[in-house]
Amino acid sequence: MSRNLIKALILLIPLTLAAEIFLRIPRQASTVLQNLGGSRVYQSPVKINGRAGSLTTFAFNESSDIISHRVARKLKLPPPSSQSTIILDTSGKSLSRYFIFKAPDLGNTCLVTALEQDARVFRSADNSPTPWPNNIPVLNATAAFSALCEKTGTTFLNADSHSSTPQQATDEAADALTQTGWKPALPTTPEFRIFTKGRQQCIVFSTQKPDSHQITINILQREGSKQ
Repeated sequence: MSRNLIKALILLIPLTLAAEIFLRIPRQASTVLQNLGGSRVYQSPVKINGRAGSLTTFAFNESSDIISHRVARKLKLPPPSSQSTIILDTSGKSLSRYFIFKAPDLGNTCLVTALEQDARVFRSADNSPTPWPNNIPVLNATAAFSALCEKTGTTFLNADSHSSTPQQATDEAADALTQTGWKPALPTTPEFRIFTKGRQQCIVFSTQKPDSHQITINILQREGSKQ
């Protein structure tokens, strides 16, 4: 793995032992990604829409297109389109969402964030709208789901944007973040941005669903350990 990729991944890795304890708990999504050759860089218990779940991030030395197809094949799901970066697995006893995105300007590498929740917990949730996280600036978008790790201050938000293109959605988020004191950092692409604010880090990436053409925006923000 290149030194530049490792530097980029540092933004995702908490420097406390709180999350490391949970690496010993076997998870279906984690097993799938590890068997595909990924290197686990972060895992933590989270609240998904207010209910128990887990968030795991893996790094791969292969392109996002290759990994998207390998994940789909491993899960016996239809092959994703070239634009697809989100894979939903509802088989078995858990529901897993895989977010696959390029590590910008770092060659054929990618990151995969998996959010997993017990199927019974997911089905027991009510149909009330997902609230927008308080620590993320409000955008022209509707929250689809969110994940929060209170111990490390990590928030993941997936929202349906009302922008017309992924770049427009990312630009809007970038403007909102800079207006609240966040500073852009490298590397970056039109659809992928990194920001810092003191010791806090934030990653923004937008995609377009191939079936509905809906623009989705994803924000991963870490404030740091609260212990």
